[in-house]
Amino acid sequence: MCVIAVCEERKLYREEIELGWDQNPHGAGIGWVEDGRTVYIKGIMDIEELIEIYERINIIPHIVHFRYASMGIPVNPKLTHPFIVSKSSPIRLKYKGVKPIIFHNGTINKWREFYKLYIRSKGINIREDSLSDTRVMAMIWAEKGKEAFNLLNPGRVALMYPSGEIERYGNWSEKDGIYLSNNQLI
Repeated sequence: MCVIAVCEERKLYREEIELGWDQNPHGAGIGWVEDGRTVYIKGIMDIEELIEIYERINIIPHIVHFRYASMGIPVNPKLTHPFIVSKSSPIRLKYKGVKPIIFHNGTINKWREFYKLYIRSKGINIREDSLSDTRVMAMIWAEKGKEAFNLLNPGRVALMYPSGEIERYGNWSEKDGIYLSNNQLI
């Protein structure tokens, strides 16, 4: 199971990063806001690379996602989080733009059916190895907004907007200024 750390008052300690990685070794991503734009780096597949990148980010707030791939979804740098909230949610390992970004912890049952109903039916076809429940959610969220949370029942979600606003959905825990999508780092 993935874990999201919404770091509102401090950065993660090295021990928290190591614990998050040890329990979720399928990649990581980090998102923040800079100059009125959402920014992310994802597809980080090595803990030492994650630590090196993370040490250079000195912006609060920011969000870190440690991925544990859902059953049937490949371990692939492209499928680490976050995803761009847009109609096609293009896969980019680095992004700086005006769209919100979305992080997810949980599983969306029947996400392939949602893909067929809301995305594919509009003529958007995406390669199977580039699809995940979270990417599909990002595309649906672009159309339906917050209604997507109730429609998909995804577990826990964090959105970051270019304004710097962060929205959290689902049940979260708080630990010393960091909101966690589950208790893996507590």
